[in-house]
Amino acid sequence: MQAGWDTDIDLGGSGALPLGERDPRRIGRFPVVGVLGSGGMGRVYLGVSAPGRYAAVKQVLPALAEDDGFLRHFGGELDNLARLPAGVGATLLDSDRDARPPWFATAYIPGLTLADALRAHGGPLPIGALWALLRDAAAGLAELHARDMVHRGLKPSNVLLTEDGVTLVDFGVAREADGSRPARAGAAVGAPAYTAPEQASGKEPLTGAADVFALAAVLSYAAIGAPPFGEGAGSDVLDRVLHGEPELGPVRAVDAGLADVLAGCLDKDPEARPTAAEVVGEARRRGGKGAGAAELWPASVRDRIALRAAFASTAPDPDALTAPADRPAPPPPPQDASAAGPDADRRRRRRRKALLLALPAVLVAGAVLALVLVPDSGSAQDSASPGSSAPAASGPATPGPRTSAGTVAPAPSSYGPSVADPARRGGSGLTGGGTPGAPGPLAGTATATAPDGIGVTGGAPGFPTPTATSQTPTGTGQVRSYADAKCLADMSFLTGHAPQVAACDSKSPYGPVTYGWTFSAEPGGAFLLVSQSGGCLAVNSLTSTAALGKCDGSSGQQWRIGTATAHGSTYQNVSSGRCLAASSVGKAVTDPCDSAQAGQVWYRH
Repeated sequence: MQAGWDTDIDLGGSGALPLGERDPRRIGRFPVVGVLGSGGMGRVYLGVSAPGRYAAVKQVLPALAEDDGFLRHFGGELDNLARLPAGVGATLLDSDRDARPPWFATAYIPGLTLADALRAHGGPLPIGALWALLRDAAAGLAELHARDMVHRGLKPSNVLLTEDGVTLVDFGVAREADGSRPARAGAAVGAPAYTAPEQASGKEPLTGAADVFALAAVLSYAAIGAPPFGEGAGSDVLDRVLHGEPELGPVRAVDAGLADVLAGCLDKDPEARPTAAEVVGEARRRGGKGAGAAELWPASVRDRIALRAAFASTAPDPDALTAPADRPAPPPPPQDASAAGPDADRRRRRRRKALLLALPAVLVAGAVLALVLVPDSGSAQDSASPGSSAPAASGPATPGPRTSAGTVAPAPSSYGPSVADPARRGGSGLTGGGTPGAPGPLAGTATATAPDGIGVTGGAPGFPTPTATSQTPTGTGQVRSYADAKCLADMSFLTGHAPQVAACDSKSPYGPVTYGWTFSAEPGGAFLLVSQSGGCLAVNSLTSTAALGKCDGSSGQQWRIGTATAHGSTYQNVSSGRCLAASSVGKAVTDPCDSAQAGQVWYRH
């Protein structure tokens, strides 16, 4: 029985997670039965719209609901959503911009994002599917541009493969091409690898040519697993977009005609690019117009889409759901007496100041959450659902780190096959944390001191209290244990890489060691933890130990925020349900989740 409801709702196949105690059970007229994901703007819930129809209900963060500028922009975005042409994006079902916090609901579209489709297929799409993808996605953009609107945020996670073909989603930064609703400062740049030069340089107003550029980058990803200017979120990628040439050699090896079309779309001059309608014509002429796109998806992708569609048809009658009683939020954790007084007042003032400084940075990312937050194909529910297709073992869809434009650096050879799910990947591929005899703690005596003398209770003495969050983390930094403020490390041995926990920035006698981790967001609120050497933190399904392996996005490599505490959060593995922990001998392990254990609480630094 789904938490908070008397009706049994099986979330298997949806990718949604069960509701937590703090989650609402109803938003507006929509009963809420699961969590699809969360982001910098709010939380996305699986709601029930009508018998046989689910909805994606997005609720804005309460803090943002107090910002008048954000609310004006939010209202403008809702106006644009209502203007979307039929068949482009998800239908806006309802909204309440005056609610606190405000929310809106769109139709739940059963399908796979392009990123998930490559994972399900085990690599790039076949050529027939590529031409169909280009044709249908360009057709959606042409409809949008005909209404003088620009998407502004096209990327693999915003292109949805369905039983009917292709649907474009996430119009959170879409707006009129004439710029009559200007973006807030800095909102011009979305995902750098899929950003047009004029958008990267902040030129306004943008035209549909920016979307055509992004579409070409998306097609490169679909064809070879990488965009033409390299992956990443830093200024180096934007510099290549602005000044470098796209690397289309690998695409040309797949299909020379496709490479020619993409080259025209990637011209630095927006005026020199074809329109979306012209791209549709080229795709039909070169790739054929007989078969529908859905018929050309690989079998593994079609199977996953069918699983989503089967789930979507099971939505209960919302009127038949027994409304639960309102649940009060759990009381705040007890405050130590030492936390009271003038020092506590100063800390509260610092936190308020930090919030005011942080809000503009959050707002520039775009005013609205993704319109459709599609369930992740690697979620715990999906991996256990009958009929789901396991990804092929032909290799990961996500390439290794890029060193320069068009050059994909191979993943370290010591990683070998993925360690995340050996039963699905055709062997254990065990490295790192699963390597017998791997040493324990790293050598070194590096220590840290608390800024301003702020300490914490029950954790590492002399270290600042981190800010707890239940949102999906992003960005790059150190991951520290609340138990002793030591860092999660990627250590290189002769036998491979292993996750360890050691004094931050300490050295190892066994080989190179790095302490930086990138949080790579996945659909459904999950994330990957990618080390500086390019490996993904995973759980070995045979031993339940933490390990490092070649990134493939499988559920064994996916993590989510388990419990947010006053001192950090637990990181729960999607596949095993166990939480990342620091052992007493300096190893990174997984244990049954218990946020009362300081060794399971982590914070970013």
